[in-house]
Amino acid sequence: MTIATRIRGADLLGVLRILSSHAREGTGWARKGVRGWVFTDEVPDGLAGVNLTDLAQLGFIVREDVRDPGRKLPLYLNRITQAGEDELAAAEERDPSPIPRARRSPTPADRETIYVTTGAWQALSALAREPADDPWRSLAQINGHAGTAIYPEDTEFLLARDLAATQRPQVASRTSPVLYRATSLGRGARVRDRKASGTRVQIRVPGITLRPE
Repeated sequence: MTIATRIRGADLLGVLRILSSHAREGTGWARKGVRGWVFTDEVPDGLAGVNLTDLAQLGFIVREDVRDPGRKLPLYLNRITQAGEDELAAAEERDPSPIPRARRSPTPADRETIYVTTGAWQALSALAREPADDPWRSLAQINGHAGTAIYPEDTEFLLARDLAATQRPQVASRTSPVLYRATSLGRGARVRDRKASGTRVQIRVPGITLRPE
């Protein structure tokens, strides 16, 4: 049984329909000069049975690993190709729409882009606003300045990517909390997109070292 035979069906068309909509309407994440990119976990659970690697092997979608230095496992963005749009249009008995073609190589901004949780970005923003001569803040203080709930996993996310540094008390106690500050790398971070998702923010971090393309 070929790959094409195994994955054809409602689920296949459902995934292509979602990706086609993003590419045609200019929604989703921006990368390589075009929008329409969608993270794997942004595909509805009901369509999760489709193996996106299979779709990529057929040439119906492209997949790119955009993991950052603090992430061990791949983090894939997916986008429909013109071949995928043609396949979908044939199944829906309509004329295919033109799919804007992505650039061959990442843009300079792409090469400095990472994806952070919304909470991590709120924490980093709060820390980056603190004066450079008095930068250290506790998690409780970060919560107050961010205006939203910040959790330890948010600050750990920043620490793992060298966007924040920590100062721990020599003896753990309630009166001596762990303190955090934004690093120079973190202070330089700027938002590229915070509207494409309710749980992630796309930020540009000048000077960050990403994995080779």
